[in-house]
Amino acid sequence: MKIHEIDWKDKNTKYRYNDLLWKSNGVDLVCCDTKELIYLSDSENLKNILQADFEPVVDWSKVEVDTPVIISGNLKRHFAGVENGSIMVWSNGQTSWTTLTKTGYNPSQVRLAEVE
Repeated sequence: MKIHEIDWKDKNTKYRYNDLLWKSNGVDLVCCDTKELIYLSDSENLKNILQADFEPVVDWSKVEVDTPVIISGNLKRHFAGVENGSIMVWSNGQTSWTTLTKTGYNPSQVRLAEVE
């Protein structure tokens, strides 16, 4: 996701950028960890940030079982839940309909698939 795709009125959604969590304050970006501000009115900040990718942080507790996900770049799987901080997926690309076997991944390795 590029910066122009962020809904600046949404002050609840968090985004991952430079390995830190950020959110909008309605005008600029605020780091959730350090409270640092990225002033978008600063031309150097704006130049760097226009090229950056922002990854929305997923609230996995709200994701439905069998939702398509991507593991570490291009491995296609289906979401199976959250256990002990790990994102669980159904093994071998199957779903809850076809298997009981799950595999766990670090949340930083998993993202929601963009299904058309």
